Parts: sequence; C-alpha cells; structure tokens
Amino acid sequence: MGKKGDLLRAMKAQQTTYTFTKAQLMEHDKKIKHDILMRAKDDLEAEARRQADAYVQHEWGEREKLFVQNHPMDNVMTMMSLLLAVSSRVLIERFHWKPIPKDGDYDRRNRTVQFADYIVDELDKITRDVDADIRRYCEETYDLYGVKYTFVDT
Repeated sequence: MGKKGDLLRAMKAQQTTYTFTKAQLMEHDKKIKHDILMRAKDDLEAEARRQADAYVQHEWGEREKLFVQNHPMDNVMTMMSLLLAVSSRVLIERFHWKPIPKDGDYDRRNRTVQFADYIVDELDKITRDVDADIRRYCEETYDLYGVKYTFVDT
C-alpha cells in the first residue's frame, strides 16, 4: 500500500472502538475505587504519623524543659516533687490511704497529711545542713531500714 495505506491505518487507529463487557467495566471500576481508597489510606496514615511525631516532639520538649532547668537547685526540687508525687500516689492508690481533701477541710490525723508533713521536715533537715550529702543520706537509710533504690539497665 504506500503512503495512502499508512494514512488509512493511522486514521483507523484513531477511530478504533473497543467493546467492554459489563463485567470488565465493573472490574475496572472496582480497581479504580480500590486504588483511590489505598491512596486515601496512605495519605491518612502519613498525616497521622506526622501529627503523632509533632505531638511526641512537643511533649518531649516540654518534659526536657521540666527536667533541665537553669539552676541546679530548681532541678533537684522539680525531681523531688515528681518523686514525692509518685510516693503519695502509691500510698493512696495501693495502700488505700485517704487523699487530702482539696477544700482544705481535714484534720492532722489524715495519714497522707502526716506523710507530707514528715517529708517536708526531712527535706528541710537535709537542705538546711550545708554539709548534708544526699548520697550519705541514702546510704544511712539503707543501713537503718534496708531500703535502697538502684537503677538497672535491662
């Protein structure tokens, strides 16, 4: 055929009609829907990961600010308040001590109040003495009462 044959084939290719069955069209639609859902799922997971990472970064930043302060004494007092909050919570939740009423209506017989007062007295005793050493205090507590807290890497 020559040039006209090539032209006829090109025109025929432009006007080619394909016939699909209903089942083929339904399968095509199903695949398109699946692809859209997978893309949306991936986008949603990526956004959730991004938001979770941002939250974690913010939260760790706040915690780091809490533990790393400019003045060493402020840092020690922050650590002590956190540790004492843990101790108080254990006594209240695990040993069923009565909590201190927030309205201030309590008497001095409340064991949690007594515990808090005794803790304040001990801390005052330690911090008042310029020669006091917290390490020596911990060793003395171990010698007297057998209580010692150590950190073990697991």
